[in-house]
Amino acid sequence: MDFHETSLLQRYMLKLNRNLSYESYTYKFSHWIEERIIWNIIKLFNIPYRKPLFKKCSSSSNHSHINLSPKEIDLLCEKLQEYLIKNNKKMPFYYCHSKNAYEYCEHLAQKVYNKLKSKLWETKFLTYNHKFDEHGCFIKMSDVTKREHVYSMELESRKEFFNIFEEIEKAKSHSNYYEEKLDDIKIGIELAYNTIVEMIQIF
Repeated sequence: MDFHETSLLQRYMLKLNRNLSYESYTYKFSHWIEERIIWNIIKLFNIPYRKPLFKKCSSSSNHSHINLSPKEIDLLCEKLQEYLIKNNKKMPFYYCHSKNAYEYCEHLAQKVYNKLKSKLWETKFLTYNHKFDEHGCFIKMSDVTKREHVYSMELESRKEFFNIFEEIEKAKSHSNYYEEKLDDIKIGIELAYNTIVEMIQIF
């Protein structure tokens, strides 16, 4: 298990909330995380959709567009804002797995999520297949051994200090900023700790 931090979930969540309503069906989804955020909102709020939900302008296009009407996108944006307010203080995360680790990772992630649900972002997607083209990683996660019960996985949780200068500015206008940041870090540690505990208990 490789433990990482990522700013992608917060960054793309805020980007969608800021731009999707304004740009509507012309909005360009340029990262897989953006699409998964939308899928999560649709699944959580049971929003009707048509297939395929995302379409590319051409096979060589590096972005996609959502296959919804402006009115449907307005509803989606409304639910996105509702989701952001409800999950504002919770920890965003996801697990990545290699091909052979899929079932184990799904089981592990569900156990950890059930245990810490009140502190974690509400999601229908706990795990993702770790592919080079989707994650932009330098190394494709692979099943390097055929030994039984040896799996490759990652845990991605929120990056707490993405831009230290922005953090300093935020602290100047918010007297409890660092205390709240420490509370967030503790949740990240709790997530990592419980992941290790559940990995051991599964065996």
